[in-house]
Amino acid sequence: MAPLSILLGLAALVLAETAPAGDTALETNNLKSSLSVKILDATFGKPANNMIVEVYKQTENGSWSLYAFGKTSTLGEFQYFLLDDDFGEELYKVKICSWAYWKKASITPFYENVQVIFKSNQVVHRNYVIAALLSPYSHTISAVVNGPVN
Repeated sequence: MAPLSILLGLAALVLAETAPAGDTALETNNLKSSLSVKILDATFGKPANNMIVEVYKQTENGSWSLYAFGKTSTLGEFQYFLLDDDFGEELYKVKICSWAYWKKASITPFYENVQVIFKSNQVVHRNYVIAALLSPYSHTISAVVNGPVN
């Protein structure tokens, strides 16, 4: 079991490394924080390209409102830059829509999607990175939160 845990740890480190912006990245001088989702396909040992990622924000009545969406780049990245006033101390849900990805590879997965719910801590602007190692029957999620975007 130790080799598997070492592999998962190494995959989380690789995914958390800073890489070029994904295809969905916005460029503007008003950006302060970023949310990145980096997905590695453990079955084929490659970045998960064209996987749909949806980001939701919890509303005052407890329901979820779509906040951002897109597809992962060839590097397996979905990156969303947040404007100064957009990202507060609220609950967010990242939904990785993996079903279609696995079906395209002729695999019937156990999970329809993978969801991560987190509360942002916007005392200062931060980079949020969610690293996901996915297979059709399991997933491992790691999060890295670091300092402000320059």
